[in-house]
Amino acid sequence: MYLWIMFSKNSSSFHVINSDHPLGSFNKILYLVVNSLISLIPTKLPKLELFTKFRPADSVIADVRQSEVVPVSPGRFLSNAFWDSLNYDYLKELHNGSFRVIEIGCGTGRYGHRIARLADIESYEGLDLYYHSEWNQEEMKNFQFHQDTYANISKYLLHQNLIVTQSALEHFESDVLLLKQISTYATESGRPIMSIHLFPSATSLYTFLWHGIRQYGRLQLARLVRANGDKSTNYVFSLGGIAINFFHFVTITIPQVVKKQGLLSKQREIYFDSLVEALKMDSSSQSKRFPAFTALITTWNQPKIDPYFLFRQE
Repeated sequence: MYLWIMFSKNSSSFHVINSDHPLGSFNKILYLVVNSLISLIPTKLPKLELFTKFRPADSVIADVRQSEVVPVSPGRFLSNAFWDSLNYDYLKELHNGSFRVIEIGCGTGRYGHRIARLADIESYEGLDLYYHSEWNQEEMKNFQFHQDTYANISKYLLHQNLIVTQSALEHFESDVLLLKQISTYATESGRPIMSIHLFPSATSLYTFLWHGIRQYGRLQLARLVRANGDKSTNYVFSLGGIAINFFHFVTITIPQVVKKQGLLSKQREIYFDSLVEALKMDSSSQSKRFPAFTALITTWNQPKIDPYFLFRQE
């Protein structure tokens, strides 16, 4: 019953083993084996406008480090650096000077706040399956939240021109269907629309172990890009590499498995010193292989993005 989705056009996975729910020993092993095998399937990626490595500037690394009160995982740190690096002024010019954002799987809405701090957005809507008390904060005048499933996204896509997810797609059974719905909305609107999705890459299976339904190797990435449709333009960025993955494995994965405290729970400065060193090692490499996370930016109804202006310059 776990493999029925192999024949579904609505998912990038071949299974529905969801580690967000308690798994027995057999299913834990099955999850690791199936996802490992899927990551080995040779797949040709559809045409991409850009496929490159993300290298955060030193100033962005310093800012993200300063903003984190407690240590975060390497994947979270890299994701935050990616969001903070985007040149929102340039991107807003491509969207008639304003952003109306909707985030799917928004949690507390913290990435809405992150984007709003950097981009001076017109409005933000967050959609999540679960209610969060943080949604009631009075200062969020232009923020609105909806408690609903991602499968109902179509009824909320009305006027937004920036659609985002952060570490959410891997938890959705029908991730391909979601992107198809976004593509239909963007194509039919005729307006400049952009989506940005950040998700764990295939290598993260060996660092996160049991997390969501899937990780995104070439097969899953290819399915996402195809779901965006022929009228989309797609840009892919690999975040991190071997050094960051090894750092995560040693400081977080192993201690969690043996039920002991890792570096993540120890002194903040020691942790971040080691993380930044690993990040810089990966940035110095030209290889795009074995990323910790992947970012997929997709545009509709607008000129191609100039990669030089996509990220803020120091």
